Amino acid sequence: MVLSATFFGSRTQISQGTLTSQGLRPETFIDRARKERRLDMDWTRASYTSNTPDTALPLPLGAQDRLSLFFQLGFLLAGQKTPAAPGQSWNLPVLSPAQAQTWTFTWRGTETLDLPAGKLSTWKLEREARHSGDTRMTLWFAPSLQFIPVRIRLVEDDGDTVDQRLSRC
Repeated sequence: MVLSATFFGSRTQISQGTLTSQGLRPETFIDRARKERRLDMDWTRASYTSNTPDTALPLPLGAQDRLSLFFQLGFLLAGQKTPAAPGQSWNLPVLSPAQAQTWTFTWRGTETLDLPAGKLSTWKLEREARHSGDTRMTLWFAPSLQFIPVRIRLVEDDGDTVDQRLSRC
C-alpha cells in the first residue's frame, strides 16, 4: 500500500506471508515513511521481532500486522455462517514494534457506497479510538467482491484523515 500526500511525502507498507485455512499468516511487515520499521514473525517459535532483532516478543495466534488485518477481517466476514448482527464484533491481535494489542471491530450495518469503482453494497465496521494517540478506523467490505475492503478511513486524534476508496475492480 502506498500513500502520498502533498507536504507530507509518502508512506509505503508491505505485508508478506502465506494464506492458510485460518486466513492470512503474515511473516514480514515493512512500514516506510520518514524511517523504516520492520516486523518479522516466526510462527514456529511463536515470536516476532521488530527493528531490533535481538528482542523477541510473544506472537499471539492469529496475529496480524497493520496492513494484513484489513484483508483478514474480510476473510473472517466471508466465513460467517450467519449474517452479521448489529453490535457484533471481531477481535484481532495486531502487532506493533512494542507489543501485540487486541483491536475490536464492530459491525455498524450495511451501506451502499458510490465509489470510483462503481456503486457497491457494503458491510460497515468501525474501530473506536481507545486512548489519546490511537487511530479510529471505519472499514467498508463488499460482499459481492469476496469481502475485500473497498473503503478504508483512518482518523488520527488530531483530525488527520486518510480515506482510501476502491478505484477499479
